[in-house]
Amino acid sequence: MKFLENQQQVNEILDFIEKQLHHSFLEKYIENPAVDLDRIHLLLLPFLENDGGFQPHQVIKSVSTAMLIQIALDTHDKVTNSKSESLKERQLTVLAGDYFSGLYYKILSETNHVQLIKALAKGTKEVNESKVSLYKKENTNIDEIIESFCTIESAIIRNYLKYFNQTKWTELAEHILMIKRLLIEQGLLEKGILTSFTSAISDTPEQKAFINRDHTIVIQLLENLLSEYRNRLASMQKKLTIPSEYISDRISLLLDHPQSINKIFVEEG
Repeated sequence: MKFLENQQQVNEILDFIEKQLHHSFLEKYIENPAVDLDRIHLLLLPFLENDGGFQPHQVIKSVSTAMLIQIALDTHDKVTNSKSESLKERQLTVLAGDYFSGLYYKILSETNHVQLIKALAKGTKEVNESKVSLYKKENTNIDEIIESFCTIESAIIRNYLKYFNQTKWTELAEHILMIKRLLIEQGLLEKGILTSFTSAISDTPEQKAFINRDHTIVIQLLENLLSEYRNRLASMQKKLTIPSEYISDRISLLLDHPQSINKIFVEEG
């Protein structure tokens, strides 16, 4: 698929998703969910070298349904106990997540992709199980926490790629998504904001004895993780022929400008 054709398909997917997400009542009370362009391009990878006989509308619906379930999962994560957020806002955020999940099932049922429904349902189950482990602080060491965190970020796309027999892109997708997420976590922690991920790390036996008020130990750990994931991504870049100009450019940005991209990805997150 040529770059211009690919870009046109991305625009069509964005347009389709935004139309599905539009709900005038919800928009009055909660922030519109962000649509992650990087995820869209990663979800298009199975169709760039060989579309497998899929029609353009089938590709659009396959990518859109995976995006909608991810948006639903991310929307549920926005529910907080903050005093600045009213009970009504919290309830509507939960309902919005459920509404987006319903859209995902509706679209998939219309395409008769029973096996894709099963694959994405499996990914959803893995995400939710990992979230529970983090919230309950069931992981006993940092490696387990990172594994749970990686599952939360990439289980949907991992199972999606497996369905399309394109697992060669799984590690690439996981590393791109993890680097983006780690940058967001780093930015939040530097502002003194703990998430379920950094809170779980802070409570491990390895870290508990060294935690201080400015979280410098955990910030350094995130920096080490970023360096490790960047090194792995650089190695993959040399081995893989990536058929997406967008993703190639994105990887270059991640690898070549580690300081200047922090603000970009934090804002996107």
